[in-house]
Amino acid sequence: MAGALSKGRRWSTTGVRIESRPGRQIACPPRQHIRRTRRHSSNFDHNTFSFLSNDRLFPALRKPMKRPAIARPRVLFAISSMETGGAERQVATLLQHIDRQRIETLLYLRSRSGPYLANLPADLPIFVFSERSEPPQLYWPGAIHRRQVSDLRAVLRDEKIDVLYERTCLQTLIGAAAAQSVDCRRIAVMDSNPEKNLPLVAGRFVTLKRHLLRKAYRSADLSISVSEGVRQAAMDYYDLPTSTFEVSENHIDIADIDRLAAEPVPSALSDTTRKHLLVVGRLVAAKGFDTLLNAVSQLSTATRQTLCVHIVGDGPELPALSAQAAELKLTMIHFHGHSDNPFAWMKGADLLCLSSRYEGSPSVLIESMACRLPIVSFDCRCGPRELLADGRYGKLVRDGDASALAKGIEEVLSTPGDLLSTQLEAARRHVETEYSLEAGITRFEKLVERVLS
Repeated sequence: MAGALSKGRRWSTTGVRIESRPGRQIACPPRQHIRRTRRHSSNFDHNTFSFLSNDRLFPALRKPMKRPAIARPRVLFAISSMETGGAERQVATLLQHIDRQRIETLLYLRSRSGPYLANLPADLPIFVFSERSEPPQLYWPGAIHRRQVSDLRAVLRDEKIDVLYERTCLQTLIGAAAAQSVDCRRIAVMDSNPEKNLPLVAGRFVTLKRHLLRKAYRSADLSISVSEGVRQAAMDYYDLPTSTFEVSENHIDIADIDRLAAEPVPSALSDTTRKHLLVVGRLVAAKGFDTLLNAVSQLSTATRQTLCVHIVGDGPELPALSAQAAELKLTMIHFHGHSDNPFAWMKGADLLCLSSRYEGSPSVLIESMACRLPIVSFDCRCGPRELLADGRYGKLVRDGDASALAKGIEEVLSTPGDLLSTQLEAARRHVETEYSLEAGITRFEKLVERVLS
């Protein structure tokens, strides 16, 4: 540096500019950054030009770099498993129907589990963390997370992935770290209200993960929420600007639903002297089935005597819910476990009930509308009000209120058939217009095109 201080050249000690000759100034890193690169010159990738991340010094670096057009981009879908859930079903449907001559799709899972694995294309490349990585001999905080980041980064690099599609917040947490040193674009999808969901799925260190997710959503090339309610909740919870997220709704395969709904109605619905209330979902605390049972216990005696409640789904809450039903003497409650075809149930039932404590954009409501099934739903913050158009396509009741849910069930069951038919036909047309598979595939292709442009 001393030799460089010749006459006519002035070096800034604060380090933001050099004046090489009168009238000409060039951007320059501070001296402490120059010293840092000398000390760590052997670690070129991370430290040699670490000062370049300071966009106050180099504002032009904040501008997105243009990529050459990619004829057939490689998109890696990342999700924990293919268990029964709305996010898993959306991923399975996309992987089934995307034109693979235009977009090459791959799948990254934490574990190879779940019924939706059977719906995936037989030749789809699948990378499974639990199969690629040996369990650690010692466990310490963050160890598994770092191993997942390292494994996902290896897949991104080795498979030359162009776009990482992160479905669920935990995959965004991993994907943001994995993609840092890889030439790969990121689409981060938020499926549910983070204020309710993150404490349930994050386990330990919720505050730290919240901080990291805030950075992860801001650094993504595109952050997507599945409903306007989720977008608002995410901005509030993560303290993000309004421009961070945009809304892209879920979709359903209407033709496939119609085909499956035409199959024989389950024998449990064959008793025409009774009304059949249907509940579909994984038996977890978030779905609020315990509140539903309390609501059923508050129905009038006449309604309870003519009602059957069918809960289609499985999960860890089954023992507790069975015990609650027995304690409340609700003999009309029937647990049927998981069904590969819930649409035959929807076609034969009289009413669907959604009792969730929180949601994002519940596909079961869209599917019920497609099957022309009346709906009663809690008006939880994200999803139901948007999908049901403020109650136009189904009954909304006060969130978390078992008494209000009981009243809503009785009201819909007593509504004349001709009035219900008008509502149900309007709901079906709404689904065909807004939530069709074709519209969903088109939206996805445009997202990929945008992040690569």
